[in-house]
Amino acid sequence: MRPVILLSRIMLGTVLLQILQNLVNLLGIPSSLNFAVMGSVILLGVLADQEMTRRRRYKLASTDAREAAPAV
Repeated sequence: MRPVILLSRIMLGTVLLQILQNLVNLLGIPSSLNFAVMGSVILLGVLADQEMTRRRRYKLASTDAREAAPAV
């Protein structure tokens, strides 16, 4: 992955985490639950990313299989 794309993703993640931090404060969630909320959101993001990657690979594999099949 190109360094520019990687850096932009890191910056986007940092900005989103700061927005989430501010949202937690505005909603009045106790500070003792702050890390639990942040961790849950990060976990959901990782799970969503893995699912999207799995679907993308499945779609590519099915497309490649159709292209490799002989025409009837």
